[in-house]
Amino acid sequence: MYSNVNYRLLGLIIESVTGKKFEECLNTYITKPMGLNETSANSNPNLIDSYQYFLYYPILKFNKSFHSQEIPSGLISSTANDMSIYLRHLMNSYNNNSNTILKTSITKQLFTPNENNRSGYGLGWRVFNDVFYHNGTNKSFESSMYILPSINKAIVVLINSNQAPSSGIIDGIASILLDQKYSTASSFRYYRSLPFITLILLVIFFFQIRKWRKLSFPINLSRKIVPNLLLILGLVFVIFFSIFFPKLNGANLKTAIQFDPSSGYSIILIALLLFLIFLLFYFNRSQKHLKHKEIL
Repeated sequence: MYSNVNYRLLGLIIESVTGKKFEECLNTYITKPMGLNETSANSNPNLIDSYQYFLYYPILKFNKSFHSQEIPSGLISSTANDMSIYLRHLMNSYNNNSNTILKTSITKQLFTPNENNRSGYGLGWRVFNDVFYHNGTNKSFESSMYILPSINKAIVVLINSNQAPSSGIIDGIASILLDQKYSTASSFRYYRSLPFITLILLVIFFFQIRKWRKLSFPINLSRKIVPNLLLILGLVFVIFFSIFFPKLNGANLKTAIQFDPSSGYSIILIALLLFLIFLLFYFNRSQKHLKHKEIL
């Protein structure tokens, strides 16, 4: 089963067994023998600048901060050229080609899914429709690698941003190589539009504030069922949105803020604005009912 924690434990086990740092082991046993001269496991690597998205554009420069314990689970830095060499070694080994230092028996294990795992996960690679792939993202970067054994081709996509459309890009390239139809639609997820939703709610909040001011800032409780029911439903929706919406993407609110600040803070603002809008609507409706009663 795929797990970042398991990879971190594996890194600690390697260090315990060898008495060496994980970075040194990677260099001694993998990168140096394979000729991956620009690949390393360093918590402070010399990396290009990273940018995070605001709406549909990567314009927010992001300051990278990594911890050494994270290295085995996804902080091995490399280049497209080195990853091409790496993928070539894997393909040669898988096809019993002698032009590699990798043993075929070991490579076969990488692409053999666990029988008890429905996700098609082998050892670091997933297998789906005769495609071997692995992708991942951290706070600053996103990467995807495909091996297409039927045509002896491999693809690597590296992007200096997270939540970027790497999956859409690599799927499109794979479809072209396999002579299949590919989607031209944007692969950006729906939460890219969350700042727009925040703006719309801000406008609604402004009009509710104006109405509340015209009614002399009432804070009245209503005995009618409908306004109270709407207020309760509104509060339930606010709680659901702030807690469960991030979980739709396999994360909590804290993780959303760390990995995608634009969307994470938008979720907080949307929840806050929804709460205030529902509350103002309730007070404004309650005041209207009172005035109507006084007129009668």
